[in-house]
Amino acid sequence: MNLLDLISGSTLPLVLIGSEKGAGKTVTLNRLRAEARQAGLTAFGLMTAGWDGESRDHLTGKEKPRVTAYPDDLVLTAANCLTSAEARFELLWSDSISTPMGRMVLGRCKRSGYVELVAPPSGRQMAEAVARMQTEGVTRTLIDGAADRRTHIGITEDVEVGLVFRPLEKESIEAFTRRVSRTTELFGLDLATDAPPVKPHPHQIALHTQGGWRLLNASTFESDFATHQGETAWIGGPLTERLLQALPKRGVTHIVVRDPSRFFISETLVKRSTKRGLYFHLQHRPRLRFVAARCDGGTNRSLPPFDTLDSLRNALPGVPCFDPWLLDPIDRATHGRTR
Repeated sequence: MNLLDLISGSTLPLVLIGSEKGAGKTVTLNRLRAEARQAGLTAFGLMTAGWDGESRDHLTGKEKPRVTAYPDDLVLTAANCLTSAEARFELLWSDSISTPMGRMVLGRCKRSGYVELVAPPSGRQMAEAVARMQTEGVTRTLIDGAADRRTHIGITEDVEVGLVFRPLEKESIEAFTRRVSRTTELFGLDLATDAPPVKPHPHQIALHTQGGWRLLNASTFESDFATHQGETAWIGGPLTERLLQALPKRGVTHIVVRDPSRFFISETLVKRSTKRGLYFHLQHRPRLRFVAARCDGGTNRSLPPFDTLDSLRNALPGVPCFDPWLLDPIDRATHGRTR
């Protein structure tokens, strides 16, 4: 397995999700795209779930990694970012809805250079953009995702996910490995089989009662829990801690969530709830493609990269693990044992 395999082995959109802001999503995207370019692969789609590629963060002022577009890449961003980019583009499409940075546009890169990526206002528009890029024949769409895993996986049912982690302050290799492992366990949950006839909207819950399926409002679910009792609940929106506390009061033992991005509770709480007799299932299970670890995470947040990667690979058999900052992040034999 090498980095080129991670990006060339599939045509599905690849969403990069970070454990926090500054975890290394954009660096991971750049590294994968650079490996593909070195191998002669072209025409990738580039987009973001936020705002990426600027030289400094617009909120914190901290320096950020740039995003480079290469010839034949397709870029989704706001019009002002496309026209001010160092790269040069052919305009392919423009949205009718304006944003503070101008209309959302899709451009084909004609000359390499930096470009800022800005996300469309809604998940629906992100899904439409992914479909449009695929229609234009991109090799693969790379999405610089959210600063946590809670959003933008579910823009389309067929996606792959790369998780990007950075050590916490004074976190040990063992603790870091446990934290990463608990997150990845959500991608291994069983798929639900007993589906309601109508899928709940984001503000609804489908409850399986003795009289059949009932659609209930999630916002009032806790206050009127005595009205209906059921064993299985399909959650249309996020599973929050407050909702998790209310579900057992209805007799619910099986909770179905759209995908791992909809767990707005900690992995530790999921594990505790499972021990108390709750069962969690997924409507859709995106493929976990890899785990990237930013081992050099800054002051009091750094871990020895090769020992850390060894620990992750032992804990996550079958999941490629690498550090995108290393010269050869897959094959340690060229580096020696520790660093």
